[in-house]
Amino acid sequence: MTFFRLTTAIFSLCALLAMVRAADVTLTRNQDGGYAITTPTYTAIVNADGNLATLRVDGTDFLLNDYHGAVAGAFSRIQESTATWAMQTDRFTTVVQRDATTLAVSTEKRELAYHFETDAIELRFGKNLDYGTWHFTLHPSLSTIVDQLTGKDITLRKLYEAVVPQIFAPSGASITLPRGTLYYSARNIRTPTADDPHLHQLYVPRFAAMRIDIHAQPTDADRLSMLLHTERPHHIFASDEPMRFIAEGKLRIPGNAVAADLEVVASDYLTKEERYRKVVPINITSTAPQQFPFVFTLPPGIYAGHFSVRQGDSTFFSREFHFVSAPEKIALPPVPDDFDRFWDETLHEQEAIPADVQMSLAQEGEGWKLYTMRFTGLQGRQFHAWLSLPTKPGRYPAQLTLPPSGINPPYKPECRPDMVGMSLAIAGQEVTPPAGGYKQWMYFTEGIEQRETWYYRTVFAACSRAVDILAARPETDPQRIMVHGSSQGGGLTFITAALNSKVDMAFCSSPGLFGLEWKLRYLGKDFWPPIDPMLPNGKVDANALDARIAVARYGDAANFAHRITCPVFIASGLQDTVTSQAATVVAFYRLTNAPVRALLVDPWGKHSGPAPTARMFSEWRNAFINNTPATVIQRREVDGLPIVLMMK
Repeated sequence: MTFFRLTTAIFSLCALLAMVRAADVTLTRNQDGGYAITTPTYTAIVNADGNLATLRVDGTDFLLNDYHGAVAGAFSRIQESTATWAMQTDRFTTVVQRDATTLAVSTEKRELAYHFETDAIELRFGKNLDYGTWHFTLHPSLSTIVDQLTGKDITLRKLYEAVVPQIFAPSGASITLPRGTLYYSARNIRTPTADDPHLHQLYVPRFAAMRIDIHAQPTDADRLSMLLHTERPHHIFASDEPMRFIAEGKLRIPGNAVAADLEVVASDYLTKEERYRKVVPINITSTAPQQFPFVFTLPPGIYAGHFSVRQGDSTFFSREFHFVSAPEKIALPPVPDDFDRFWDETLHEQEAIPADVQMSLAQEGEGWKLYTMRFTGLQGRQFHAWLSLPTKPGRYPAQLTLPPSGINPPYKPECRPDMVGMSLAIAGQEVTPPAGGYKQWMYFTEGIEQRETWYYRTVFAACSRAVDILAARPETDPQRIMVHGSSQGGGLTFITAALNSKVDMAFCSSPGLFGLEWKLRYLGKDFWPPIDPMLPNGKVDANALDARIAVARYGDAANFAHRITCPVFIASGLQDTVTSQAATVVAFYRLTNAPVRALLVDPWGKHSGPAPTARMFSEWRNAFINNTPATVIQRREVDGLPIVLMMK
């Protein structure tokens, strides 16, 4: 009976607290069908289209009204003209109050619930929504701070992935947005005035709840700003060089001092073995930066660091950072003794198989024609591609684009009257999907039991054959053939340049297929490609691991480095959690036969790689097309990131 009474009392207390919380939150329906929300901490408006329109805290409107806090989905459109700048967002068709603190907005296919608390707004997506996007435009009066907890100072227009943005008003009021992927930023360049809005999009993982935390009065975590930086912006340290990282703290808002513990830990990236740890008590007293250096020396290797600030049981900041010590001295896994002979024999085997190139005109433009193309590779496999050809007779530079992972339509090449373009599909799919879509199959592991039957062997050879086909075209200048790709395509680009000496330049962005043995032995199935030997219970078959590694060594892009004899550019993000870039950086230092090699590393970049990658691709391609290499080899820095440039 006592237990029953206690349980009843607890339930009653919870109900009472819920009533108190509900009493602090007021939802009022507006004449236009939207709702006004009032709490002791903030006021907000949800428009009749179901999107958050304003969010006002302590006298500051954090959102620019009539633009957004739009949460409708990833289908918003920016419309620009010489006179106006506007954003159209998908609209919800129904906006209803579900209970005292909840609004439910929906369309036929998507559903979103706003749950309003006194110091937070929780958004829950439902129905068939695979992803959501929250767009927000900061009010022009917010000229103070947007902080992303990335460990480095990033301007408003350079927001990166997997970050927690915090927006602060001059009074100290703050809003913390959910962790997600900030993948777009733009400005109203048509009217560059003082009230120019800043637009951003926040990607929300499937069915994840978004919680917007709101503080009218700053907490210690709000007051404290911490950054981590180093004298090596790319986090690549020379042999025996002391690694000097600097934690920099300051108060965002004048007021009370903040005391906390600052900790830095460094572990081997592959084995997870801890190599360094230091805890420093800090007392931040002003808005002027205070620096706390961490200096240590570690042997050649790739390391994962962890930077955190704690106050008691509360963690204010927690951020991983990666760095590399003496990459030229890091040993890669062994290359099979017959590696070169195996691939030379593979190419010789393909030469005996007629390519049987088939072409069909798909589209005509001003000065160019676009064709669909099919050719035959090893084992009679069929490969499809787009091919764009100039119509004016002459010899033109050629660009081969290799695809990222998956069975999707290949990118169309850039159709130009002064360039030959080819874009290859590697999983047997045609360039346009048939009725019902492509047949999906695990080409990654097809035939992987033996090196001779592994499908990637056929793919690598087909990429080389695509270069041969380009070189044989009368429109192609055989001295100017460029290969380019990202992710899987970046690894294929590297390997194609190694297999075919007709490649005159390779540009690899966030490349995959590097460090396959490290991936299988240390990093696990969460990293691409999905070639781990798996048991029916979803675990890796440890007994089959060595045999799988023995085959994977013949497809590891890093093992092809010594065969490349053309200029190579590699763009890499050290925090790539899709295709680990650890072996990519090490392999760069094995390009001993490349006449020019360049490496752009963003230590905070993920699979999207360094932000300036697209710009660097344009510069390298233009230099390649115009035969002006000096324009690129003179560049040693871009957007604060050093370019590691080496020439033979």
